[in-house]
Amino acid sequence: MSGSWEESSAKKKTAPIIIAVCLLFIVGLLIYNNVDIFFSKTSAESKEVAEPEPEEKQPVNVEQSSAAEKSLKKQSKPTSSNQSEPKKSATPTKKSVPKKSIHQDTPLVWVELPNIKCMLADKDNFYIVLAVKLYFKGEELRKEIYFNREDIKIRIQQLLRSKKHEQVVVKTLKEEIQSEINSILTKGQLSKIEVTQFHPVAQ
Repeated sequence: MSGSWEESSAKKKTAPIIIAVCLLFIVGLLIYNNVDIFFSKTSAESKEVAEPEPEEKQPVNVEQSSAAEKSLKKQSKPTSSNQSEPKKSATPTKKSVPKKSIHQDTPLVWVELPNIKCMLADKDNFYIVLAVKLYFKGEELRKEIYFNREDIKIRIQQLLRSKKHEQVVVKTLKEEIQSEINSILTKGQLSKIEVTQFHPVAQ
């Protein structure tokens, strides 16, 4: 009797274990067969959570957009003041240089008139012998002096004939002779004269 009781008690103990194992096996089969459905549902739910709701598009005001385009065009155009400014020339302006006269760079030439015998107003017993160099510029004036050399000598003689011996000073005499000769010249004027000879001679 004791042996049969022990067997029955052992069966009673192992029966719930077997049932539990069978239930676990059935649940495992169900999970294995439905695993694709389970994961597809979870991925779909995650997508639904991740995707944001589309924003509602606000209606565009056509007048405002056209006004903004016009203002952009005005800003892009250059101002009229910048367009109207004349371009400055790169080349420097030439300054007007006054033209030099024909005889400005011409060197002085001279003609000498020697042995001019001059009497004085208060002395008849002696006379003065003069020699002068006439300085001037230009070929035309040289010709005029050459053709009128005798007339120039007479003018010098007349000038000294009007003076007394105490009035004859070489420095002032040069200025008077130059002024006298210039008064008869028509092709130009003397620049200066030199008295190269001046001495009295008794008669």
